[in-house]
Amino acid sequence: LPTLKEALLKRQVTMIKHGGSRNIALGCNDRVWAKDYSENQPATVIEKLGEQTYTVKTTDDKIWRRHLDQLWPITPPRQIRVNEESTKVPLETKTITGSQIQS
Repeated sequence: LPTLKEALLKRQVTMIKHGGSRNIALGCNDRVWAKDYSENQPATVIEKLGEQTYTVKTTDDKIWRRHLDQLWPITPPRQIRVNEESTKVPLETKTITGSQIQS
């Protein structure tokens, strides 16, 4: 049985391996595909609730709250201008050996 620390490290490695940040910006009235758990539905962004949370309206007038990872632009997203000074964040690094990474 793995220790809590081992299980946490394995989960973090999996998240790093399969994750990634999406640098897209959505605005009001942008057309997107919204995850509906059974299939994706076309929707329109009607409000930005937080950094990565939006309210969208589907074509059948349903209102949903969705996280950014549940939305895909139907048209190409707008370009984002990033202030280089605001993106400088100190990162903690840790060496992970090949035996610690599992598929």
